[in-house]
Amino acid sequence: MFEKKINESVYSKDTIQNIVKSSATGTYAETPFVYKDVIAYFNKNYIHTGVFPNEMGRKIAKANKIREDSDYVDEFIVKEEETKEQLDTAKTLIKLVEQYIMKNGTNNE
Repeated sequence: MFEKKINESVYSKDTIQNIVKSSATGTYAETPFVYKDVIAYFNKNYIHTGVFPNEMGRKIAKANKIREDSDYVDEFIVKEEETKEQLDTAKTLIKLVEQYIMKNGTNNE
């Protein structure tokens, strides 16, 4: 049960990152993306430039590590507290991105 919630929280974060990326470039990537590439782009353009706090970059990296472990480690067990933490991170990222878009708009406008 918790493994599914972990994956859902990471996928929502990845979707949000892709939306922010598309707002910056004016295009939306319809093709599949590689997690590490999306995270690297997001960190370079939004974390390291101060758009979003450094702590969010660390939380995203942690979420991706948990996602990888839950997908590929046979006996990986997700704890309830980790699941709650990841869901909170996803909610926080959603709020930050919404605030960013409200303040800055998108290149699509």
